[in-house]
Amino acid sequence: MTKSDQMTKPDQPSPHPPNPRFQALIESVSKASGLETEVGNAGLLLQAGPYQLRVMPDGSDDERLVIEVELADAAGAPAAALALLHRINHVSRFHHGWQISLDEDEHIVLHTQRRLARTDAGRLQELMASGLERAAAAAGLWHKALATLEGESGAGLNDLKLDASALRV
Repeated sequence: MTKSDQMTKPDQPSPHPPNPRFQALIESVSKASGLETEVGNAGLLLQAGPYQLRVMPDGSDDERLVIEVELADAAGAPAAALALLHRINHVSRFHHGWQISLDEDEHIVLHTQRRLARTDAGRLQELMASGLERAAAAAGLWHKALATLEGESGAGLNDLKLDASALRV
């Protein structure tokens, strides 16, 4: 994360009351990163290059937090390209705790969850950096898949080499 990256509150507040432990963790990360931010119930939003990273409380368990990175717009994408997201999740399911999904706005989102009790500021910063690196890897696969489909001459996405390291950095 650089000083040019921006951290702000996400635009959708959590329906739950603020968890003081979550807020303290976010304040600590904000202070350690040197980025000015408003800390609130909704967590943080970081714009890092083309990616938007959010750290927010888990909507169903206030002792957990969610880290998600929005990496691409999938609106109008061919079904074959969307199937690639499932293949990536499948081949890497035992190797890390990150998953790829589509949000309600048809954006590709990479996300993970962690227990607050096991996450300090240093670990959260590592997870945020890891999420951004994994998002870059996933975005590369996504764009390669779209290019493959546009110029498809037969084999298509089956020629894309996916293994357990697809999202590992």
